[in-house]
Amino acid sequence: MTLGSRELELLTPELEGLVGGSLREVRCPSATAVWLEVRIPGENLRVLFETGPNESRVHLVTEKPAQRERPTAFVMLLRKHVVGARVVAISTLPGDRFWRLHLQAGLSLVLRWRRAGGNLYLLDESGAILGSLRPRTPKAPAPLDDTPPPESLRAALDADPLGLAQLEVGQRSPVVAKHYGERSAEDEAQQQDAGRDRTLRRALKSARRKLSRIEADAAKVEDAPRWRRFGELLQSAYGKIDRGAASARVQDFYDPELAEVEIPLDPKLDLGANIERYFRRYRKYAEAEDTVLERLELAQSQVNALSAALEEPAPPLS
Repeated sequence: MTLGSRELELLTPELEGLVGGSLREVRCPSATAVWLEVRIPGENLRVLFETGPNESRVHLVTEKPAQRERPTAFVMLLRKHVVGARVVAISTLPGDRFWRLHLQAGLSLVLRWRRAGGNLYLLDESGAILGSLRPRTPKAPAPLDDTPPPESLRAALDADPLGLAQLEVGQRSPVVAKHYGERSAEDEAQQQDAGRDRTLRRALKSARRKLSRIEADAAKVEDAPRWRRFGELLQSAYGKIDRGAASARVQDFYDPELAEVEIPLDPKLDLGANIERYFRRYRKYAEAEDTVLERLELAQSQVNALSAALEEPAPPLS
């Protein structure tokens, strides 16, 4: 929810206190915000311009925000052109989300916003744009465009959901700041939850792939006795199998009925090499049994833990 024109109208008497003051400092709390400090006789007034989606607004604040490590190019432009300038007047466009801070030498800061986000512009005396906080989009209205908003937005623009009309001048900006501060904390918590869930889902997907590979190894371990059996049964086939055969049918003396069993062969190898191949495969997986079972248990516990973590609510922000 961004500020509507009615809310802006109710905040204007507080913002008028900036008139006559000297702009002393410009800060950049975030990529979508600009903070100004204006010196008036006896005190400093601080004003926040926010242009982010669903939170665009302008109001007085009490605290000095932390400065980003790298100020935006727009903030550097403001520091060059408006620090030290006197605030001459403020103006609004009735019925629209539009706010203008007039400075000496014809410069002005214009805040315009929509639900999808707003922008803060620095204009020269002719109304030409010297710079903007956010990249300008083709659909965004010009800073001084006075085209009335569509009637479909009228109810939202005229609303006062925070009850500012019931408050005295001087009490309204703190209510707005508190409301959006709580919303920012909720949004941050939601973003952290979403980021946590994405991280857990990626980790779970990777853990399941790993478990699948280890399960395939475990299946080979379970087959180890079969490879030894094939090697032993093939020893009875010497002189009976031609080189290049793809399989051998031999009597299965492990079977009480002594039925025949067909054993696959590598046609490139002679019978002795095929026998050694089966025994080598048996030794490989038989020796790996303990390790594979440990890996399987660990991988399964990781999958279980990640699945449980995804089902649990995120811990509260400290």
